Amino acid sequence: MNVGPVAGIDTIAVYGINSCDTEFPKIITRIINPRPQPHITGMDTTCTGIENQFSTSGGKNNYQWAVSTGGTIVSGGTATDSICSVIWNSVGSNWISVNYPEATGCEALSPTQFDVWVYPGPTVSVSITASANPVCEGIPILFTANPVNGGNSPLFQWNVNGENQGSNSPAFIYTPVCNLHSVF
Repeated sequence: MNVGPVAGIDTIAVYGINSCDTEFPKIITRIINPRPQPHITGMDTTCTGIENQFSTSGGKNNYQWAVSTGGTIVSGGTATDSICSVIWNSVGSNWISVNYPEATGCEALSPTQFDVWVYPGPTVSVSITASANPVCEGIPILFTANPVNGGNSPLFQWNVNGENQGSNSPAFIYTPVCNLHSVF
């Protein structure tokens, strides 16, 4: 039964079809609670690989977050979170949506969808220079990594012959021993 299109108080009257009960009409009064209209805030344009934060009204329970196949939720986005962080992996049109019930139990008929346009992120690369080439066995060599579009805090992992070496630093000192070695 549809009792009314708007929130407020609706009255339903029922009338009998015989004269045995003289207390007609029977009146039922119901409170009609409004459905929530979730609102999402966040950036509507971004680049691939960048974490974006989206938010909606706080203090609710049973949030239902979802993202298009081009995105990955990396933090938040659970039933108790009014904030959801997403990394977009594909360019073009993407979206994030949310729904939640109010304390009255009412929820929107469909989730609120927020459209996000994703551009290709900058190409990340690194070049490595060595303090000497060719090198001599037993003489330390300084390798320096020069990142391009590495962000504010790029991470470094040095590798010698397939094994991780050194620390998270753009500089790495290596002392070669006999045979050929690959440093990257």
